[in-house]
Amino acid sequence: MIKTFLKIILILTGICSIVIFTLWYSGEVITDKGVKTFGIVETTEVNISSKIPGRIASIPVEEGDIVVAGRPVVLLEKKDMILEVEKAKAYKETIDEELKERDAYIDNIKAMIRYNQANLRSAEANIENALALLKEKKREWERSRDLLEKGIITESQYDISERLYKSAETMRAYNISQKDAIESQYLSANAQLRSAEASCKVVASKVREADIAIGIIKVRLEDTEISSPIKGIVTMKALEEGEYVSPGMTILTIQDIERFWVRVDIDETKIGNIKINDPAVIEVLSLPSLIFSGRVFEIGGEGSFATERNVKGGRQDIKTFRVKVLIENPEGLLKTGMTGEVTFHGQGNKGREYY
Repeated sequence: MIKTFLKIILILTGICSIVIFTLWYSGEVITDKGVKTFGIVETTEVNISSKIPGRIASIPVEEGDIVVAGRPVVLLEKKDMILEVEKAKAYKETIDEELKERDAYIDNIKAMIRYNQANLRSAEANIENALALLKEKKREWERSRDLLEKGIITESQYDISERLYKSAETMRAYNISQKDAIESQYLSANAQLRSAEASCKVVASKVREADIAIGIIKVRLEDTEISSPIKGIVTMKALEEGEYVSPGMTILTIQDIERFWVRVDIDETKIGNIKINDPAVIEVLSLPSLIFSGRVFEIGGEGSFATERNVKGGRQDIKTFRVKVLIENPEGLLKTGMTGEVTFHGQGNKGREYY
């Protein structure tokens, strides 16, 4: 009788153990207090790398050090870049002076063009005056010839009239030649202006290129000082001083120490019980005497395939959704990778909504 009783107890104990193990292994349980499951403590992890190639001059932190956001954690050698900046500045000063000289030369040509324009207008006016004088002297000469033929004036008086007429002709021809010369100078000055302006554009382009080159070198110079984007703890130091680093190569790894969460995978049959901002309680296995509070801040928008254990259970059609629970860590006791049991006590457990 006792043996039979003991056998029954052992069988019941085994069945209970199997049930408990199955529930624990599946990771999720719905109780009268909400959904309960296991998850992993995580935080933001930042890999510190360089944007530019170079040799490491200094890494003023060690593994385990706490760093604040904005603190320089890696310094690259920058002596060569400083020399590049100085050379680029010297070159720019040279072409700046060249550009000033060419601008002054253009201003002189423009002044010459304005002077020629004024002389050209004056020459055109002189030609008009000379033409009017020529016409007048021609009429006087023709009249003198008629008077000479009639014997009214003397030969010497006629000669004076003829000389005045020929002088007016000469003056008009001279004014025309002067206008042509001034016009030639004006056209030549305009050609010089076009050539000087084209040359000035080339130099101005070089000035812009020099400015861009200096800006690029200055940015690279700023990139020699690499700062931490977060407040955190240095968890890995992959390189040392003196080593050469390529862009994108991890130098340090820093983990956020202010923002932790527990990541859990919830069965799709239970995900409807969990909403954003739902409260949760977390019990960390390595800190059994403490209970942490948290809230849901992220629910995966796409389900993933069931894990292998669910496939073995014949539930290969059941998917899981990733849920993240923000957890308070005022004493800094939590570390990434810790296992926590999460119990959700959200509004989603109080009823269903129909759409």
